[in-house]
Amino acid sequence: GETGVIVAEYDSRNRPGNFNKSISVWSNAENGNKVLYIKGTVSNIAAEIQNTNQTLTAANSDFVLGKMEKGSWVPFTAKLTSPENTKVLIVAIKSTCNCIRLDPTSESLVQPGEEREVKFQLLAQKIGDFKDELILYGANSKELVKMNISGEIVEKIGAQSMLKTGGN
Repeated sequence: GETGVIVAEYDSRNRPGNFNKSISVWSNAENGNKVLYIKGTVSNIAAEIQNTNQTLTAANSDFVLGKMEKGSWVPFTAKLTSPENTKVLIVAIKSTCNCIRLDPTSESLVQPGEEREVKFQLLAQKIGDFKDELILYGANSKELVKMNISGEIVEKIGAQSMLKTGGN
């Protein structure tokens, strides 16, 4: 009855164009055998910047998300800046919890010298204090930037608020 996260990566190096891959998942749940599909398009921009000296600067590398309700996707935004002469494409992200993803509506290409707000989402899973490191990777599998994410995961936000205000 619990929620989990499955992380899949597609190595797009030297593979421009469309892709469609399947992932088989087996579990002990009723009807637990499932096939997940990932599909997308590898643009030529990835090939273009694969060998450039990519890096990003974060306006803030420490994100304190406060109280988060268990089972919810918690959004946060990072302001990232690329070097003056380099396009930077975020192709992968990594966290110990495997519970942080790039927001599907967020742009992952940062133009030369541009500051861009990149949106992320964290799936709040285990009750208690939360701390993790989020690492962004570029088209050449190089580490672009690290950010620290923290907060507190609680069972219900509403219940916590009522206790603080005395139920009024």
